[in-house]
Amino acid sequence: MSTLELKKDLKKKIDLLTPNKFKKVYGSIVNTMNTEMELDEWMGLGAGERSAIEKGLLQAEQGKIHSHNHVMKELFKKYAPKG
Repeated sequence: MSTLELKKDLKKKIDLLTPNKFKKVYGSIVNTMNTEMELDEWMGLGAGERSAIEKGLLQAEQGKIHSHNHVMKELFKKYAPKG
C-alpha cells in the first residue's frame, strides 16, 4: 500500500473506534512520535554529552542522588555572604 492508501485506511479505522479506544490509539501515536523526536535529539548530542548523561542516569539508578533542597543548603553554606 502507498502512504496515501495507508492514511485513508487508517482514517476509516479511526472513525470506527469508540472514544476510549481512540484515546489509546492517539496516545500510542503521540508516544511513538515523541520517541522518534527524542532519539533525533539524543543522536544530535556529542559523544561527551551522551556519556555524561548516561553516567548521571547510572548514578541515579545506584541511589547516588541528592534532593534539590539538600544541594541548595550545601550551596548556601558554601557561598552565602558572611556577616
